[in-house]
Amino acid sequence: MKNFDESIRTDSLQKVARKKLAAQRHGLASLEMVLVLPFLMMLMATFIVFGYAASWKLRTETASRNVVWRDRSERFANRDFVPAEWTDPARMSTRDGRSVESYRGDDALIHPIIAGPLPAISVDADLLDFTRDVRVGEARMIRQPPLFAGLTTYDFNVDHPILDDRFQYRTMGIGNFSRRFPVIYETGMDGIRSSVAIANAVQRILNSFFWPRLEALDRDSEFFAAQGSAPDFYPRASVFASTDRQLVSDFILAPLRDRIRRVPSRMGQATIRLYQSQLEDRPELQSTIDAIRAWLARDDDAGGRP
Repeated sequence: MKNFDESIRTDSLQKVARKKLAAQRHGLASLEMVLVLPFLMMLMATFIVFGYAASWKLRTETASRNVVWRDRSERFANRDFVPAEWTDPARMSTRDGRSVESYRGDDALIHPIIAGPLPAISVDADLLDFTRDVRVGEARMIRQPPLFAGLTTYDFNVDHPILDDRFQYRTMGIGNFSRRFPVIYETGMDGIRSSVAIANAVQRILNSFFWPRLEALDRDSEFFAAQGSAPDFYPRASVFASTDRQLVSDFILAPLRDRIRRVPSRMGQATIRLYQSQLEDRPELQSTIDAIRAWLARDDDAGGRP
């Protein structure tokens, strides 16, 4: 019973002490709020300033990418479009990027196959220069922050370079019917060009009695008259690089001989198709078609030899 009474008294004394302490701190909460509020406002303003700066930095980076990608080769739609918020002194533009050094020194770009030198081969490094058509998008934005405008100014200046060369025939100055290899890599051909045997062989062909007849292989007058162009029946050797006589015989000469044997058949079939397209206006061509088919049949029976 005694312990119970002492517990009651202790609780009562604690309650009285808490009431006295509360009475002593009355009004301090408002004072603490007044003291802390400026720091809270300063912290909030800092968040706003940094967030505003980050958003405009992202916009500037996006603008620099947008202006250069829409200005690259064959993509000129809306190239002059400027966002409404991009007013002076802000700018968006592109420039030539030959001076961009970030692409130089890369292991791939300085490889001998691209930059040379190669033994006994001259490499035209300008045609394979990745930095020759670099385009750089520029975007700059100057803004005043919504808070502390008198203390600072945002000035973001961003460059975005891209490689704008696809190394196509027309951009490399090479015809559509040319090969890029002989243009980019030139081997020492002086010995072949000055070969007397090759020069004499060419002259014999040009001066031979059958040379005018070879014109039908790519400039047949009948095809030109009927359709404005003529098929190219010339048998050509495949591209192959080797000094091994057996390999050259197996992979170049043997297929070339087969293509030569097929020339009459190709020309005959093409002529039949040409005459068939004209039968409605020239029915007399049917007899010529039948004669060509009979000749092709004999050619097949003879094993491809006309």
